[in-house]
Amino acid sequence: MEKPTSPCPIERSDPVVGDRYVMRILRELFSGNTSFEEIQAQADITPQMASTRLKKMVATGLVERRRRGANKRQRDYILTEMGKSLFPVLLALREWGETWQKDADEGAATRYIHKPCGRDPGLSAVCPHCLVPLAHDEVETLRSPEWRAVREARHSARFKKAGRT
Repeated sequence: MEKPTSPCPIERSDPVVGDRYVMRILRELFSGNTSFEEIQAQADITPQMASTRLKKMVATGLVERRRRGANKRQRDYILTEMGKSLFPVLLALREWGETWQKDADEGAATRYIHKPCGRDPGLSAVCPHCLVPLAHDEVETLRSPEWRAVREARHSARFKKAGRT
């Protein structure tokens, strides 16, 4: 890693997470998708883009590659502690996008259920019911029918191209 040119933490973070495709990949990893193929399909990016970003994310310590079972070629991408610590950032982007980038008549694309209390925290990064900050492994993700349909279409298109149905 090259020497930082600024003491500003935002500028220092930009080369690591200041890329829209990295944020999409993080979204998928937080959703539990760990295979290259599913990450690539759901992030809606080319295999080359996914490969480049995932290699960079491994090199910077956000994720690690692990062999999947006995197959030496298949790998899973797993969030490290550094990567997991970005969950509040994604929650903030979700809140901002739901508030400012959608029409008033559109429902939320994703809702969460806070597992410890069983309630919907809304768009907050802190559960308003039990006052606990949300952690990615303590939320259940509920997708709107529209978002589920988009994701299923991406999955089907990716695996149809690969000759797998």
